[in-house]
Amino acid sequence: MDYTQIPRALIYKDRNDLKDFGVQIPDTMNYLLFMYLKQQALMGVSGAREVALRCYNNAYYVCTLILLEANDFPELRVSDYVDKILEIEKEKKYIDEVCLASMAMASLLLAKYDEKRYGRDSDIWNAICHRCTHYQWYHSSATAIFLNMMSLEYKFSSPLSHTEFVPRDIIEVIENFSERHLQDYAKYISERLALLKDSRKRTYGADMAIARIKGYQLELCKDSEYDPKKDCFKYADNDYSIRDFTWEDNVRSHYQQSKETIDYYKEHYPMKEENNSKVETIESAQVSGNEVLQATIRELESKLKHQEKKLVEANDINAQQATRIKELDAEVNQLQNELKDAHTIPNTLTAQQRVRMELARKLMDAAGINEDVLAKWGNKDKAGTLMGIMLDIIPSTCKTYLSDPCMNYEHHKSTVDKINPLLEALELDFKL
Repeated sequence: MDYTQIPRALIYKDRNDLKDFGVQIPDTMNYLLFMYLKQQALMGVSGAREVALRCYNNAYYVCTLILLEANDFPELRVSDYVDKILEIEKEKKYIDEVCLASMAMASLLLAKYDEKRYGRDSDIWNAICHRCTHYQWYHSSATAIFLNMMSLEYKFSSPLSHTEFVPRDIIEVIENFSERHLQDYAKYISERLALLKDSRKRTYGADMAIARIKGYQLELCKDSEYDPKKDCFKYADNDYSIRDFTWEDNVRSHYQQSKETIDYYKEHYPMKEENNSKVETIESAQVSGNEVLQATIRELESKLKHQEKKLVEANDINAQQATRIKELDAEVNQLQNELKDAHTIPNTLTAQQRVRMELARKLMDAAGINEDVLAKWGNKDKAGTLMGIMLDIIPSTCKTYLSDPCMNYEHHKSTVDKINPLLEALELDFKL
């Protein structure tokens, strides 16, 4: 089946906000792609968020198509995917840039989804690279965006869910799309119904499709005064002078198409053996009752889907919070240990150790390890470690002393009076 010929809305439901793709969650594939679009590809572009949203929707749509055709050599269809995006983006701004960025994003998303099948050495990866660098965009800014994006390192981002690129809920399609869609794309709809794991939804979906088309038949016959059993029209008592034979042929054609579609659904009824009812889904005397029942079912299923979505979102949030709580707990323990070292150990220092630390600080300052050097990130840790090794004092204590030197010279006068003459004899230009 050529899925590119099926309306995009039947396969993929466009999202209306970048947050729907999780671009705000660090260490994810979509966050990585968003950062590149924001900081590189779309820098200075007017309406950048809207352009980025177009790229994401196109990329997810292409991924959905490729996974639908996973067993039918999608690498041979790459040009069709590109042409489909160009058709969708027609008459919009930045068509070329959006098209190639979308294809690059699709490649990276698929590679993260299944590295073995869609990674850098795969046929689909190579086919996309070939199509997007050797045709009408050669040496263009769009090609530069594509190549830069394809070189992004994606392996360190978190894995994608196995449901990331599942096609649109086919029950939602059957409930909300026109009878014309149900007729023209019956093959696709039957195929998607057959893959549903829930037999109740399969039965409900097929019955609903047939009921919708039968309802269309009733309206068609009523509006045109057409009797399909007698194959005649009742308007104006079939006065030949006012009959429009072209219009009548058109009505017959529409009715015949709807009848063939119903026959197709019945022939390809998913899990037909599970539906033992011999009663037709819709009859003229039962239309209103069934419509009320179906509306109730739709409402309940909508509420159920909403609750399921909220439950999934809540589970995701709880998992993220649990991870963050563990990280914060580890940070608190580390800070508590450092605080314990900083406040308890210095109080046990002897007078001699305090004098030694002050002397070591002066010597390090004379050697060029001054306040400016210590102010650089990490240097105070290294200096504290060095001082701790020299004096056999815990490094965290030395680091604390470097941050806030405090020695009572009067209290240690006897020791200081012994050291200062030696410093003077060594011709050093500082004293304690």
